[in-house]
Amino acid sequence: MTESYLLSIILFAPFVGAVVLLFVSNRRPFLVRQVAVLFSGISFFASFYLLFAFDWHKGGYQFQQNYLWSEQLGIQFHLGVDGIGVPMVLASAILL
Repeated sequence: MTESYLLSIILFAPFVGAVVLLFVSNRRPFLVRQVAVLFSGISFFASFYLLFAFDWHKGGYQFQQNYLWSEQLGIQFHLGVDGIGVPMVLASAILL
């Protein structure tokens, strides 16, 4: 797994799952459950991997991503996680 995209996977997997569920028929509840578990599982296992890949001896933010969306407006998308954030990310993935 590419670690630089790990936080984006954790963040966007539930959203992608919700979009996929828009196109799944509600007459097939078993398939709906499978798709929901699949995308929740992706987020959970990526969060679990983050817990073990995080370097606890290093300070500051890790797994940072910074994308410039609009240079004229100065809009950026910046993700990163620190030592306090890792357990919070895992807890939110468990609750999801």
